[in-house]
Amino acid sequence: MRDAFALAVEAASPSNLVRRSMLLHRLTACPPEGEAVILAVGKAAAGMAKGLLTQWPLANPPRGMVLVPHGNARAIGELAVRSAGHPYADRHSLAAGAAMLDLVRGLGPKDRLLVLLSGGGSALASLPAPGVTLEEFNAVAESLMRLGASIRELNILRKNLGRVGGGKLCHAAGTRDIDLLALSDVSDDDPATIASGPFAPDGSSQADAVAVLARHAIAPAASVRRALADPANRTIRHRDPCFAGLHSEVVPVDLWIDPVAAFLAESGYAVDIPGRRLEGEARAIGIDHARTALRHAASGKRIALLSGGEATVRVRGTGYGGPSAEAALAFAGTTGGHAAIMALFADTDGIDGPTRNAGAVIVPGTLARISQCGRDVASALETSDSAALFDQTGDAFVTGPTGTNVNDFRLVLIN
Repeated sequence: MRDAFALAVEAASPSNLVRRSMLLHRLTACPPEGEAVILAVGKAAAGMAKGLLTQWPLANPPRGMVLVPHGNARAIGELAVRSAGHPYADRHSLAAGAAMLDLVRGLGPKDRLLVLLSGGGSALASLPAPGVTLEEFNAVAESLMRLGASIRELNILRKNLGRVGGGKLCHAAGTRDIDLLALSDVSDDDPATIASGPFAPDGSSQADAVAVLARHAIAPAASVRRALADPANRTIRHRDPCFAGLHSEVVPVDLWIDPVAAFLAESGYAVDIPGRRLEGEARAIGIDHARTALRHAASGKRIALLSGGEATVRVRGTGYGGPSAEAALAFAGTTGGHAAIMALFADTDGIDGPTRNAGAVIVPGTLARISQCGRDVASALETSDSAALFDQTGDAFVTGPTGTNVNDFRLVLIN
């Protein structure tokens, strides 16, 4: 299971993806008359920027900016490297958002902007609309996350309440050539959703953002209501001339599944893929996988269940957990310690929601260890305390940040 996860991370290696992309080909075939300027943002930004510099085809080196989560800042050539908060924006996120706007507004008429985008960019470069404080911006975002809102709903709010997403950074850059390479972490690979789509045309409206808040019964601050009623904060539509010179390339979110499936088949497993891009509540996904595993276990065959997607958690208590750990805990409770079943539920970025773990491993002895700790599955699920429980039992899966970010990794082995 660890080898399979490592293979998934390698398949999503940002530097390799950049080298295989069309961006380098376009840069070589049509070099800029002015400067080449790199803007790399997200959890995979450092790897993508390094991959581009390693294969740099032009005589003149680029300038630019790389924005990564705190703890991941390392020197990358002559590029300016910044770090900021994730999953919640902080004062560094404000400074980074302002710096990105300054960068694109300061481009010369013949400069070429090379954008390397990956998941996590929404929080890393958060610049709220005028009149909205960082605390107010974070409050509505955190409320949506705790209530299990989808990434699409969260980004609708962020795009209409901020000055970076929803095509606004592209609009600030004006009409020019822009090459965008995005590593998707969303189920539909939509550039408008990846990192809240700073360089993508956007069809969401302020009324949509208000509807998202109403759907989850969130009463925002008065400044948020005013910002969502101000036409100046609208997202940028497809017809805007700023998109005329935009060349977009998106690496699909499920690119790791086929190589991992081939590895499992070579290892003697019949591979069942219940979904490449599953969405929904983490515990429901965990229960569904458990029921499928139990059916397969009755067949007496060696079978591997493999799935990807983006799970969410509706926080029900004051515990400590993320989507992968919650799915794993629900899975463990449903399989009941079956001797033929093992599983690994993890986030490919190495960080499961607001936790320090990637996820959790489930083996036949997991439930016994939970009991030995004086805990039980049901109460941990009801208090959203899945990750803390796996820390106690020793079943937490810890990798640290992997330097990439696609979607959730779920593997169940039935022997």
